[in-house]
Amino acid sequence: MIFETERLLVLKLTSDDLEPFHEMQSNRNVMRFVRAKIMTYKDNKKDLKEVIEKYDKPNNDFWIYAVKRKSDNAFIGTVAFVKDEKMMKLVIVF
Repeated sequence: MIFETERLLVLKLTSDDLEPFHEMQSNRNVMRFVRAKIMTYKDNKKDLKEVIEKYDKPNNDFWIYAVKRKSDNAFIGTVAFVKDEKMMKLVIVF
């Protein structure tokens, strides 16, 4: 676990998160705020694998984590931490 709130858990994504990750990433209403392109299941599977591999890279500057509800462990979205030259940015997708 990365951190938790009273009702939420923020965790590293795993391959078990593929189905809800794909559902979120292929939702036009969600992705219109993040990126213009809706990705296919195959693309999301590849993207999730790359995100997971980045956790172990020493010079990584981009981390995406799962946000899950404590009460039932339901996947409700992601949170991204992006580091650039000046600061760390936070992007939340539900």
